[in-house]
Amino acid sequence: MSARSAARRPWQLLLAPLLAPLLGLSLLAPAAADWSARLSAGAVLADQPVQLTLTRTGPPGPEPDLTPLEADFHIVDRSTSNEVRTINGRSEERRELRLTLLPRRSGTLTVPAIRAGDETTEPMSLRVAATRTGDSRLLSAPSGTAPARSNAAPAPASITLEVEAEPKRVRVQQQILLIARVRAAEAPPVGNLREPVIEHARVLPLGEQRLPDEQSGESESGGGHVYERRFAVFPTEPGRLRIPPLRFEAWRLEGGAPRVIESDALAIQVDPVPSSLHGRRWLPAAALSLTEAGPSAVRLAPGQALERMVTLRAEGLMAQDLPAIPLSIPQTLRIRADAPRLWNERTPDGVIGYRTERVLVGSAEEGAFTVDGARIDWWSTVSQRWEQAQLPSWTLTVEPFASEHRRAAATWERTLTPESTSAGGPDTEPDGAGDGEPAGGAPWASARPWLYVAGGILMLALIRLLARGRRRAAPEESAGAGSTKGPGAAAAAAQPDSEETPDPLGDATREVERAYRAGDATAARSALLAWAALVWPQARPSNLAQLALRLEPPLRDHVRLLEKAFFSPTPLDWRRPGMREQLEQAARPHRDTSERTEA
Repeated sequence: MSARSAARRPWQLLLAPLLAPLLGLSLLAPAAADWSARLSAGAVLADQPVQLTLTRTGPPGPEPDLTPLEADFHIVDRSTSNEVRTINGRSEERRELRLTLLPRRSGTLTVPAIRAGDETTEPMSLRVAATRTGDSRLLSAPSGTAPARSNAAPAPASITLEVEAEPKRVRVQQQILLIARVRAAEAPPVGNLREPVIEHARVLPLGEQRLPDEQSGESESGGGHVYERRFAVFPTEPGRLRIPPLRFEAWRLEGGAPRVIESDALAIQVDPVPSSLHGRRWLPAAALSLTEAGPSAVRLAPGQALERMVTLRAEGLMAQDLPAIPLSIPQTLRIRADAPRLWNERTPDGVIGYRTERVLVGSAEEGAFTVDGARIDWWSTVSQRWEQAQLPSWTLTVEPFASEHRRAAATWERTLTPESTSAGGPDTEPDGAGDGEPAGGAPWASARPWLYVAGGILMLALIRLLARGRRRAAPEESAGAGSTKGPGAAAAAAQPDSEETPDPLGDATREVERAYRAGDATAARSALLAWAALVWPQARPSNLAQLALRLEPPLRDHVRLLEKAFFSPTPLDWRRPGMREQLEQAARPHRDTSERTEA
C-alpha cells in the first residue's frame, strides 16, 4: 500500500457514513416510468378500425394529450384499466388506455407521438388500403370470408336501426326484452352499437348475432344482412319508463367521422307491486322452480354427515335478486352451510338466474327426523297471480349399523366342563404315556404330578408380586400427576402389604387425562363416556352431546369442543388443561351420594 492511498483512507472512512443514506435513497427512489404505445395491426382497410394501446407502469402521472390523433383518426371508443402490483414490498401501478381508431383517409398514415407531461411515446406508421382501388386486394381477407371487395361495408344511407321491446306493460322488477336490429341491404353493417342507458332501470346485455335478413323473417325486401343485439331491462320504479333512442355509429367507406344512426324512443308502462304481498317477497318471474339433489329417505350412523344441495331457478330474474332458500333443517342437524353460489344464464329470450345452497347434515344422537321441504312464494308474470314452489319432505334416520354377518369378538373366558376335564385335565397323561409304556421307561414320569404342583405355586407367587408392584406404582403415578389426596393416602400407599380399595371413578378420570395429554380424540371420547357411565349408572349418556347437557361450564364447553372436532372440516385444538380437576369436582356430589348409600 502506498503512502498516498494510506493518507486517503481516513477521508474515505469519514465520508462513508454520509454517503450511505444518499445511496439508500437512490435505491429506494422509484424507477422512471414512460408511456409506451402499440397498434393491433400494421395495415387495415379504410373502413376497418385499429386499436391503439397506451401503457404506463409506475406512480400516477399526467393524462396523455390525444389531440394529435384527430388529424388522421377518429376515436370511436376508449376504455381504461388500472392494476396495482406489489413486487418485493414495492407497489407499482400499471395503467392501460385502449383507443379504437378509425382512419379518416387511405394511404400510409403516421400515428403521432403522444405526450403526457414530460413523457412521450414513439411515433408509428399504419398503412390504410383504399377499398375502391386495386390496392385492397393486396390485403389478405380473413379465412372463411368473401373477397375484400364484397366484404366492404355498405353506404350509411342503406343502414337502418330498429328497436322493439316486449312486453309493453310490466310491473316493477319484471323483465323487459329489448331487441335492437341493424339492417343493411348490400353487406354486413360495420360500426358500433351503443348499449342503452335507461334511467330508473337496470340493463343486462344478453348477446349479439349476425344473420341474413331473410332468416329473420321480418324483412320486406327478403335480402340483406342483420346485426342484432338483445338486452334484459328491469325497471326499478313504477310509472312510464322511457327508453331513449339507441345509437349506431356506421363507419364510412372513404374514412372520416362515422355517421350516427338513431332509433325511435320507446315507452313502457310500469305498474307498481301488488298490494297483496302479506309479508311475501316480490319475485316476478316467468317460471320458478326448486330442486334438491339427494334421496328422500336417508340413514346415517351417529357422527356421519350428509350433503344436501338445493337449487333455485328463476326465468326472468337475475341471480342477485333471488332470496336465500328457506331450508327448514333443525339446528341440531345442521353441521355446516357453504356460501351460496349465484350465476346468470343469458339466453335470447332473457336471463335465467340460479342460486345454489349446500348444507352438511348429521347428528351425534340417535333418532328419526323429518325435514320439511323448502317453500318459496313468487309472482307469475304469465298467469298474473301468486304461485308457490315447494320441495317434498325427506326423512333422516340416525342409528348404528348392525350386520348379521359381523364376526363375534374373541373372548378369553374359559369354562371348565366334565368333558374338557377328562380330555385334558392335569390328572390325565398326555398321548404316548398310556398303559403300553414301561413303568421305568422315564425316570421323571412318576414325578410329573409334583412338577404341575410346583409350577402352579411359582405362577401364583409371580402373580402376587406383579399385583403388589402395580399397587405401589398407582399412588406414585397419582402423586406425580398432581393428585390432591392428603398425607394419609400417601402413607397408606407406602405400605406394601396394605390392601388398596378399588376406585373405578378415579381410574376413569385418569384415563381421560391420559387421552387429553396424548391428543387422542377417539380415546378421549371413550374415556369420557366411561366416566359418565360411572357417574350416572342408571341413565348413562350415549354420546358427548348428551353428556354436555349434564355438565356445567367450563367443562360443558370442553366436551362440546371435543364433539365438534369430529365433524369440523378443519382441524381443531380440542385439548384443554385441568380436565382431571374439573371431572373430579363434577363427580364429587355423585361420589358422596353413592358413599352414603353404601354406608
